[in-house]
Amino acid sequence: MPVSSIRFLATKISLHYAREVVVMKKSFFTMLVVAVAAGFMLTACGGGSGGGPVPVDEGTTSPVYLGVIDPSISYAGQVGPWSATTGISYYYFQTTTSVQYTIGLTNTTADLGWWLWDSSGSSVMQCDSPTPSPVDEICTTPTLDLNALYVLEVWDFDPVGSFFTLTVSR
Repeated sequence: MPVSSIRFLATKISLHYAREVVVMKKSFFTMLVVAVAAGFMLTACGGGSGGGPVPVDEGTTSPVYLGVIDPSISYAGQVGPWSATTGISYYYFQTTTSVQYTIGLTNTTADLGWWLWDSSGSSVMQCDSPTPSPVDEICTTPTLDLNALYVLEVWDFDPVGSFFTLTVSR
């Protein structure tokens, strides 16, 4: 093969390679611009990492005191995402009469459930819908003791946390 043919082929290969590099750089730049624009749009519409507060566990070092139930208490609660170390919030309240109480979690954004414990650490009951989606968890307790303290655990069964309204009433 003559030297001029080899030079021609080498030049053609170099130009083809250079053109492919330019196309790849343009494609990468286009993808980068689209990704940055999408991030700004997610943040602006409330999605993504800049969309608002992230729910966390409450009462992990000391349960949150809801107060004396006379006749009801409503609390804006939150629980972090379920994992090996998170996904449980703790609350406690005091009864005023020996009657049945209604405990409810409403306005949830994840699959939640709750467990009620007496002051001796014995389980009183649990409330958890079999539906694996965000639904209100409202149940009526058996008759609770007069002037007693009860601990309420709120569990998150989803890998996302949830804000909710916790209501205890008689």
